[in-house]
Amino acid sequence: MPDMPEIIGILKEQAKAGDQGAIKLLMDKCYPSLKPQTLPVTVDPGATLNDTAKNLITAATSGNLAPDVAAMLTHAITGLAKLTELEELSQRIARLEEKK
Repeated sequence: MPDMPEIIGILKEQAKAGDQGAIKLLMDKCYPSLKPQTLPVTVDPGATLNDTAKNLITAATSGNLAPDVAAMLTHAITGLAKLTELEELSQRIARLEEKK
């Protein structure tokens, strides 16, 4: 049975001869796949969560921010808004219960 360097050598020869399967196998196993990387972004936060979300959408539609990044950040803002709402409701309920 051939050893690994010999197998790779055979695959290289087959790839040089135009064997698409050998090319794919070498590329898949010998070179890491490129993965998208998100760079840090700077966005004007705005006065409110709503303004911040609008700024993100504007940045995406003007090409200053990738649409998937804008969507991810807008989703995070939505989650923050829900948490803020729950916290405010909890505080209001606590104040009402103290008054009783």
